[in-house]
Amino acid sequence: MKLADFEEDVEPIIYERGVAYHDAGAVVKLNRSGDTWTANVSGTREYAVRVRLGNFNSVIESECNCPYDRGDICKHEVAVYLAIAESIRKQGGG
Repeated sequence: MKLADFEEDVEPIIYERGVAYHDAGAVVKLNRSGDTWTANVSGTREYAVRVRLGNFNSVIESECNCPYDRGDICKHEVAVYLAIAESIRKQGGG
């Protein structure tokens, strides 16, 4: 799954909620160390998200410590994917 088209792999309502979190500035402390990105997402609580990227900005691993259990990707991960993609664009890397 690539950051450029991950929307196809997420339930529409989860994607919409993730966009809302991103647009509201809920993604905080976005950091990169090599191929791994970490961030916190402020919501009902503050949740920690970790994403590892591979070639062509593909998501190799992704995890969030929220209790979501209805799919592979939660709204917090969506918000962080969007923040990562935005950061990469700003750096001229995609």
